[in-house]
Amino acid sequence: MMLEQAKATLELAKQEVQSIRYAKIKNAAVSVKNEVMEMIAKVRERKGRLDLPIVSGKHLRKISDRTAKPMLLALQSADNAEKFITTRKIDSFESLAKYPEMRERLQNLLEQGEKIALYQWKAEIQSLQSEYDHISIEKSKTATELAYAEVISYNRNNLERELQNENQQQGKTKRREEELM
Repeated sequence: MMLEQAKATLELAKQEVQSIRYAKIKNAAVSVKNEVMEMIAKVRERKGRLDLPIVSGKHLRKISDRTAKPMLLALQSADNAEKFITTRKIDSFESLAKYPEMRERLQNLLEQGEKIALYQWKAEIQSLQSEYDHISIEKSKTATELAYAEVISYNRNNLERELQNENQQQGKTKRREEELM
């Protein structure tokens, strides 16, 4: 348990180091108008962090239990979401919606498989273990990237809904005030 906590702490420290490294990229991206970055900034201003689509988040469910808590905290970080957007050069919600190419990459990683010849099983096991390790890392990375896209899209819809509710509430208040006059 202590080892898992140490791993989680190490992962969070690595993410902080990456945040510092990407500060320059983030500052450069701020000068370019980006609707995704603007939405992230609005949600950060309102709530301090991004909301997670717990019920509808199909990619969030693919994050392993061992890393769930630190990863979920990382996904809620507006800084991390901004890094995700800037490093992948996503400049609109349209380009974020086209992120399914990552889904294809994930599917290709999971569907590769060939029959193993019996006389080559030891060499094949070593080769497959190495490939499996690489695929596991890639799968985890891809699932995380898809989860970022999912969290950002969810927050966009949530923010639009909240703003619409606020506008409706303000309209009702104005009408009541006019009726009282």
